[in-house]
Amino acid sequence: MTVLARALFRSMPFLLAATPAAAQSVMGQVRIETTGQPARGAWVVLLDTGGVVGASVLTDAAGRFLARATGPGTWIVRVQLIGHESIESAPILLDAGPPLMLSFALRERALPLEAITVEAERRCEVNPETGVAAAVWEEARKGLEAVRWTSLRSLVLYRLRQYTRTIDLDGRVRATDEQTTVLQAARPFVTPPAEELATLGFVRDDGLESLFYAPDAEVLLSDAFAATHCFRARSGRGEQAGLVGLSFEPHGRDRPDVQGTLWLDAATASLRWLEYRYTGVNYGPRTGELGGRLDFARLESGAWIIERWRIRGPAFSRSRADTARQPLLLAGFKEAGGEVVEVLRGRDADQNE
Repeated sequence: MTVLARALFRSMPFLLAATPAAAQSVMGQVRIETTGQPARGAWVVLLDTGGVVGASVLTDAAGRFLARATGPGTWIVRVQLIGHESIESAPILLDAGPPLMLSFALRERALPLEAITVEAERRCEVNPETGVAAAVWEEARKGLEAVRWTSLRSLVLYRLRQYTRTIDLDGRVRATDEQTTVLQAARPFVTPPAEELATLGFVRDDGLESLFYAPDAEVLLSDAFAATHCFRARSGRGEQAGLVGLSFEPHGRDRPDVQGTLWLDAATASLRWLEYRYTGVNYGPRTGELGGRLDFARLESGAWIIERWRIRGPAFSRSRADTARQPLLLAGFKEAGGEVVEVLRGRDADQNE
């Protein structure tokens, strides 16, 4: 029997509360430099003199933010938004006095689609620091950090359509189970810590069943993932026309892992989707179809969520106990997935509790 990673959707949108400002805080507004329009969903971070994060918030639909420091002292305010150049303030002193008022203007920056050459697509680098891959990774990181932040801090519920199904090798659905529910949770699906995945792999096999884990924003942003994967930039073709991709693959690995591509809009640098497949496992010629996809979306509040997802694992015709001396071959696939049907705002969520 194969057990897929639980596909419980657990992201929630951020709403900036209109609460009184406290001491040791900074508040203000972020706008787009060329248009003067509010920058919704910009990520505002307070950093101490050692670069440690003391607070982080997303701007609301009006570009406003309120960030409270963990204590008095000297801080730097960093503001970043997908598709725009990041900006930092000069060091500021926050004390027990009234909140400090700041404003920021962000300059737009398009992804360098024309700079992706055949050479750039072929070169896979661990922790790219310069070049096209580094530029694409910088924008992808902003989006993933927003997804992670939203999933950990928000308070609104989602109405979800979730499903599991069994599919044969000809693509026919043999069994399906579907339900619509309301959930409040922290992460889109259950994934072990990145360090554990780096050590044990993305597929666990105990001889009787297999667990297939999907990479989430927390994993993709981790030092452990960066140290065990290399990255390259890609230009989109066909379905991906007008997109820029950041592909990743295992580097120096001898255990089951994942490889895939994060796709971003070339004009806005917005996250579009992540597609991936499993490596280091072999169940016959259709093994390459094992994997999944996560689609990203931005809410009106500016927060980012995983709007749709799918995880595909193997289905076997015989149990492992009957095939001790024979290789396991795919008889079909088992899928788990879901999509957001409705985002419930604060008061709507209260009515459904």
